[in-house]
Amino acid sequence: MLSSEVKTVWAPCPFCGGECRPEEVTLPLCREKNTYVIVQEIPAEVCQECGEILFSVSTTAALLGLLNGQNLPIATNQVPVYRFDGRATSSE
Repeated sequence: MLSSEVKTVWAPCPFCGGECRPEEVTLPLCREKNTYVIVQEIPAEVCQECGEILFSVSTTAALLGLLNGQNLPIATNQVPVYRFDGRATSSE
């Protein structure tokens, strides 16, 4: 088999058995009670079937260090917070 014919085999998802592929993801993470941060460009394996996101041990350690450390954010934004009251809104 020629090197141009080598087929990449991705690891199966441990939850559904689907194909996991490397991607960069952006996630909101809880830092403290009622304090959230958004972390961008996290390397992950994402299941193409169920959407499950898997992190390596080193990525998980780096995320925990980021959340517990004193790193400065690249941006700060205000986020509106709503309380769900169960009433449907209508534009009619």
